[in-house]
This record gives sequence, structure tokens and C-alpha cells, in this order.
Amino acid sequence: MKRTVSILLMALNDDSTDAIVNAFGPVQITYLKSKPSYANYLKTLQYLPAAIIMELPPQFHDQLHFVQMVKQNSRAGDIPIICFGDRIDGSIEKGMKNVGIEEYFSRPFDMKRLAAKAIDRIRRRGIVLSAKNDDPEKEKEIDVSQILSVHTSRQRKIDLMVKHVSDIMAFPFTVSMALQLLNSDKSGANDLAKIIETDPTISANFLKKANSVYFAGKNTRTVTMKDAIVRIGFTETRRIITGMAVMQLFDTRRYSPGFNRIEFWFHCLATAKIAEQLARMTRMVSPDEAFLAGILHDFGIILLDEFFPRIFERILQISTDFGMRFYEAEGEILSVTHNDLVGRLFELWKIPERINHAVVNHYTAMESAVEPQSEKEVMAVVVSMANILAKAYLLGASCDQFVVPLDNRFFSMTHATFGLPDNFYRDIVDHLAAYKQLLKIDEDAFEKRLPPHKGTAPVFTIGMADFTAAVFNPIKNYLRQSGHMTVSIAVPEESYDTYHCRCDIVFVFTDAATRRDAVETLKRIRRRPALPEATPSATEAETVPIIVFINKQSPCTAAVNIAGISLLSAAIDLRMLDVHIDAVVHGRSVKSLPWESILKPPKPVTAEMDGMRGEMQPAYHIMRHYKERCAELHIVSDDHIAAESYAEKARLEEQKNDYAAASAMIALAAEYYRRSYLRYELSQCEKNIAGRETALKKTVGAMAQ
Repeated sequence: MKRTVSILLMALNDDSTDAIVNAFGPVQITYLKSKPSYANYLKTLQYLPAAIIMELPPQFHDQLHFVQMVKQNSRAGDIPIICFGDRIDGSIEKGMKNVGIEEYFSRPFDMKRLAAKAIDRIRRRGIVLSAKNDDPEKEKEIDVSQILSVHTSRQRKIDLMVKHVSDIMAFPFTVSMALQLLNSDKSGANDLAKIIETDPTISANFLKKANSVYFAGKNTRTVTMKDAIVRIGFTETRRIITGMAVMQLFDTRRYSPGFNRIEFWFHCLATAKIAEQLARMTRMVSPDEAFLAGILHDFGIILLDEFFPRIFERILQISTDFGMRFYEAEGEILSVTHNDLVGRLFELWKIPERINHAVVNHYTAMESAVEPQSEKEVMAVVVSMANILAKAYLLGASCDQFVVPLDNRFFSMTHATFGLPDNFYRDIVDHLAAYKQLLKIDEDAFEKRLPPHKGTAPVFTIGMADFTAAVFNPIKNYLRQSGHMTVSIAVPEESYDTYHCRCDIVFVFTDAATRRDAVETLKRIRRRPALPEATPSATEAETVPIIVFINKQSPCTAAVNIAGISLLSAAIDLRMLDVHIDAVVHGRSVKSLPWESILKPPKPVTAEMDGMRGEMQPAYHIMRHYKERCAELHIVSDDHIAAESYAEKARLEEQKNDYAAASAMIALAAEYYRRSYLRYELSQCEKNIAGRETALKKTVGAMAQ
């Protein structure tokens, strides 16, 4: 199946959006609609659209920043950007083209000319555009209205999804047999050869791999399966055929907009190899099982893409619009996640409990304050660490690049108390090279997928002041892998009054033990000019902007109210760092703490009331999320009016310190805001489907004539 072509369409109002879509005519394109803002950078990196069409408002400073960031990104830099808006001065238009805008259309203009220009630029990139038609792959999808309905129970939704998937596919026989060999002391190359030979596709690919330059010399060739296993190694063979069997379940050429299956499998393989290595270091769990758990850790995501594409695309859109973790967006839209689906399926397919537990719980495995005790708990932590390390190393891509701080106690569990070995990353990359053929990636394309990704963003020099003593920091590692220069700043430093550095920005990493005065002291750091002889006095030199990172698990509450600094959560989608750095360097302040309310000084209430207030936070977050979405889309309905009423009642009850009543009102408000938004989305889907059917009928009628 051909790639789904998408266009990021940013316009100030719906009329402009509809006019552009109509100008493209009956072409198979997915339109990613949004308002023109440089905050769409995250969406651009996730979807990598074939083109970007953007309306410029009268003041378009932010939009030009967005264009600059896209053009300086190694993965997105070749995306053509076409803009339109009011008539502007010729010198300004020339400046726009220097920034990276390929064409600017001044009003009044013919929308069809703009569409023709975009189509021409898309085709020049070698992307094939086809006429609209019914996608046969969509036949796999069931009626999703019950799954999306707020009236369907969580358990019922899981039952519907599990039944639909299990009716169509089964877990690979080859993997099941390989799992049996893991627990057998008597199995050998002959047994494994028999399993491989039951699958002609895997047999052919495995022999090809055994004869590749990576495993074989120039003049040696093997033709028997047993010899191939001996050459590659029994253990490595089991892992390779497991990867082949899992990945061949799905066509890597098919993917929804914003989701590249090859990049996804590359990320899964990286997670698997890292999990295998960490398991070996712990000496507590099987490296073989850790590898399989790693390759399956987000198996539910590809199930959503394959069997529930409309739901998957909606979740991905919400995730990128709000910078949320993908599985959190699932919970808000469906009340279930892809891991709920996988957990049930793996039970049906009799996957070992240790692997099932690790896959289902890898998102939350490191949140517990209790040390992991059982094998399945250790396995879940290993897979969770591997997933974060793969993202921090920029190996492949999934539905987000969200990471959380890694506690030192988990590195102690892997006997890496002082950090990972120096050759850890290189060993992982060397092992991944063996899977290039499996993913059909040539040598040049493989190397391009490896960091450092020079030009991932404007390269800055970033000072690092770390109060946490973490042995591995995902944010630091990502910045280095992205090509930024990093400079360590000693903490605490008594001489900051005379401390000058060549940093564009300073990152400060904190925990609960970090003192307010220690953070405030860093505000005295001055920027050192490029010419040493021009060094100004401390009072004349420019201060360096600061971003303080707050760890939710160990929050530095003292830093929240310090004036003149920016605040970010240490749990973050790494791609958003580029946006925040650009904003702060250019004089803006940023603040993104989704759970900020837990940092505010508490009111004098009883312990029981305090517990109730804490229980309100998830519902309050959901309410705020859908309220903002409704406001953005100008949604007004009976559900929306009811939600406003309940929100006001919640505010009044909270003022009375009646948190039980306030919690109930917030839950109702959240539900009605959510219902209002989802009904609007469903109506838009129905409208789009009707429009497509009308266009298709016109096309068929024209072809018949």
C-alpha cells in the first residue's frame, strides 16, 4: 500500500481551511488542520507532512520562528512551506524566502494556484498522489461508535477490541515454539532449525541474513539451516527469528499519518536490545525474555494502527496537539489503553506472565517507591528503562518521545551504580546493524537513523547545573545526541557574581533537596562575549536565561515562585525541548507543569480533606483539557452549558473546603466537557465522510461521461 500523504494546514479560520481543501479536489490527502503557531513544531516532527500550508497573521513573528525551526531540522528540513496572507512589502517577502518559505501568495489570489503549487512541490519530492478511493484496509475496522461512546463500560470496550483482533489474527507459531525452547535445557540447533523451516518466509530471510557481510566472510556461504544457526549463534538466532515473526505480522509499508512503521520497529528493536543488555547486567531475569518483552513493549500501538485506524489517528492528534504521552491521551479518549488490549490478548495467546506483566506495566513500573522484588517486577523496570534509553539515544521513533527521570536506584539494580559502561551505546548500535535487512534499510539510510543528528534544531551552547546527582539524565543525553554543545556548571558556586560563560541558556535540574537560594544564585551568571578583550563588567554583561526542570516524584517546591526563570517538567516529550529553548533564547518565558497544583502551598485543611483534594487532580486535569479544546473550537452545546454549571459549582464547593462535593462536581464537569467535545468530533467525522462520498460520486460521474 502506498504511503498516506498528509499536509499540515494552518489557517486562521475554518473558511480558509475549507477553501484550500476544496481547491485540492479529489486527491487522496489527509489534512492536519491547526491554527498558525510555532507550537505546531511537535506535530510537524511526528507527522512529517508532505507539505506545510500556513496563513500568516498581520504579526507573524512566531510563525517565522516555526519556519526556521522546521528548516533547521534534519528530518523535516526538506518539507516545502507555502504561506499566504495580506499583501506585504517586497523586501519582507524576500526575507521570508531567505528564512525558508518557498512561496507566498498575497490576497486576493486563486486557491487553485496555491494547491497546484503544493502538489508540484510534493511530486518533486518523489511522493505519489492518488485519487480518492475507498481504502480496502479499512474493512478490517469495526464500527467504533461503541468503543468511543462514554456510555460503554471500560470492560466492554476491552472485550470488543480483543474479540475483533483475535478473530482476525493469532500470535505467530514460530514465536510460541521459540518461547518453549527458552525453557528447555535439551534444545539445540536441530530443534531450532525445524521450527524455522516451518515458515518459508522466515527461512529465506534468515539464510539471507546468515550469508550477509555482517555474519559471513566474503567467500563463505552456507545453504543449510543448521549451519546458519551455528554461524550466527543459537541465542542470537532465537532473537532474530522472534523479531522476524513478530514484524512480518504487519505490512511495514502501511501506516497512518504520523506513524511510520519502519521507524516504530527500529525503536522496538533498540528497546529490545537495550532490555536484553540490562537484563544481563541485573543477573535477575532472562535476557532472552527481556528481548522479547522489549520488542513487544508497544505491540498494542501497532494493533490500534492496524485494526482501529480511526481511533488511533484521533489519539495521535490529541497527543501531538497537547504534548501528552500517547497512553495518557488514550485514557482520556477511550478510558482504556493499548496495554489493556495487549494484556488480555497475551493471556489468550498464553504469553508467559513475566513478559505480559512487563509489557502491560512498563509505563508505570518506575513510579513505585517500593523496590521491585519478583522477576516480573524487575522485568517491567528493565523494559521501562530500555524504552526511555532508546528515546534518549534517538533510536527509532514511536508515537511520542516522552521520557521521565531515571532514579539511581534502578541503575544500582543493574550493577551500574556509577552509570552505564562507556561502550554501552556503541554495542547496542553494532547489534542493531544485524537487523538492517530485516527492516529493509540500506547502509546509508541506517547511518542517517543514528545520532548525532546535526541540525536537529538551531545548535546552542547549553550550561548544565545538576543538583540531582543522577547517573543518567535523558534530557542531557538527548541534547548531546541532537548536536547541541553542553557545558557543565559546578553547583553550588560561590563566585557567580564574576562567573561568565559562553552559554546561550542554562538548564537547572532539581529535586526535593534543592534549596531556593542555590537556584537563585544561578541568576547571577553572565554571558561571556565571543571576543575575550571585550569582556564587560558584571553589571553590564547580559544575564543568561534559565530553565529549571522539576521532577514530579521529588519536586523542588522552592523553585516554583522564583521570578525571572522558566519552569518545565523533567517528564517531557524530548522534541518539545527545541521549542522551549528557542522561545527562552528569544526572550520569552515558558512554564509547563501539568501537575503544578501539587506544588502550591496547601490550605490549612485536615488530612482527610487533603487526601480528597489530591483525588480531584486527575479529574480536574481532564476537565481543563476538554474545556480548552471546546473553547478553541468554539463549541457550544447543551452538554457544554451543563459542564460550565458543574465547574462553577465545583469552584464554590472548593471555597467551602468541601472537597468531597467539589470532587463530584469536577468529575461531572469533566464528563460533560468531554461528551461535548467527542460529539462535536463525531459530527465532524460524519460531515467529512458525507463530503468524501459526494466528491467520490462526482468523480465517478465524471469518469463515466
